[in-house]
Amino acid sequence: MPNLLATVVLYSWPIVAYLLVKNRRADESAVLLIIVPYLLLPVGIGISLPVIPTIDKNMLAAITAYVILSTTRKTTAKVQDNIVMVLIIMLFSSPFLTWLTNTDRLSFGYGTLVKDGLTAGYVFQAFFYIVPIIYIPFILGARYLRSQESHTTFVRILILAGLAYSLPMMWEVRMSPQLHSEIYGFSPADFRQQIREGGYRPMVFLGHGLYVAVFAAAAAISSLLIFKYKTVFNSGKIAKFQKWIPFYLLTVVFLCKTWSALIYCFIALGAVMLLSRNKVLLLALGIAVFVFFYPILRGVGMVPTQQIIDKIETINYERASSLRVRFENEDRLLVRGNERPLFGWGGSGRSRVRDELTGEDISITDGTWIIIFGIYGWWGYIGVFGLLAYPVFRLYRQLNSPHAKNIGLNTAIIALLLSLNMLDLLPNSSMNPLTFLFAGAVFGRTAELFRTPQKPLNAELV
Repeated sequence: MPNLLATVVLYSWPIVAYLLVKNRRADESAVLLIIVPYLLLPVGIGISLPVIPTIDKNMLAAITAYVILSTTRKTTAKVQDNIVMVLIIMLFSSPFLTWLTNTDRLSFGYGTLVKDGLTAGYVFQAFFYIVPIIYIPFILGARYLRSQESHTTFVRILILAGLAYSLPMMWEVRMSPQLHSEIYGFSPADFRQQIREGGYRPMVFLGHGLYVAVFAAAAAISSLLIFKYKTVFNSGKIAKFQKWIPFYLLTVVFLCKTWSALIYCFIALGAVMLLSRNKVLLLALGIAVFVFFYPILRGVGMVPTQQIIDKIETINYERASSLRVRFENEDRLLVRGNERPLFGWGGSGRSRVRDELTGEDISITDGTWIIIFGIYGWWGYIGVFGLLAYPVFRLYRQLNSPHAKNIGLNTAIIALLLSLNMLDLLPNSSMNPLTFLFAGAVFGRTAELFRTPQKPLNAELV
């Protein structure tokens, strides 16, 4: 059970948020209002009100950010793109269409288990996921993270947040992941899942070691710009030792004991050190396109799953076994999803694979892509992953325009972070507001390039 402090921290966030950004610029405010509650507010509790679903930290943070920025940081920037508008319409119409096509009752295991058809309340509940995780972060990024300077600010805040968060992370690596339990009175996840390689994965206040590792990787990848540009921080005490920051943050990622996060860092390190800005954007586009079409590639057998497993098995047998289980479950869930491919099966376990005799749930849903595909079908999948992939495509397309000289490497890094976050949605259910803030920032930059004349970039400023 959560203690009094957890409740006070959650309920007081709107006031704290207002004070946090009261005297800050709009771009700083947009990033802080998403990233601070994501990192610090308790997981697994919420504000219970009559009729509506529980307001958890993601919903509270999103509403707070939207209200504060809309009322105190006026902007003329708008999301005016036909493709984005179509994707948003698909996103919000998906729960409604899924409900209309899933009012039937389902029987499993010769009638031993019955799942009722979806009701109108399902649509309302789905909106409580779409709005805080997807829509509001994307819109805030598109409105307030449009300029080159705002992208520099975004990168700097990510680095500083990574440095600050590394302190409780390293404490948990040494002492075990118990800060959430000690401070907020309960543990939101299975402790056993945080044990890895004879040690611990830090969990802090994100609910799972995987989420912490992905965030640490984002901070470390952002810091790689210091290798390219020696002065990401131009003043303050941090400027004196900034050359050591990438080494430190990469070490932190290594201590998170999460293979995927390490792989993302190595990909980004190679990209930043060896590739030009254009090639970094091409890499980001390639990853985004691969993820977007992944269900099709898996369906037609173009993803060499066995070869991937065999390769990983030579490095780490345990990780290879885990990946084999994921691929096997993906195969079964993909078959299930293709029975209602357009709008999916809906929630409440309707999209899961069950034992023919007992009706017992025999599926494991790890990847975000298969969860969304099974629940919302192609309509919902395109709405979600299209909103992630399209900004990268739009940015890359501008390399052939007169505006190309105004696309900085920091924008390319944010695009790469977005694509790597998309890649992580294949094996893991790690979708979070920060991913869609990346997407909004990339889209906002492309919109700003078309909207106003741009000054050439200062080569010393990322």
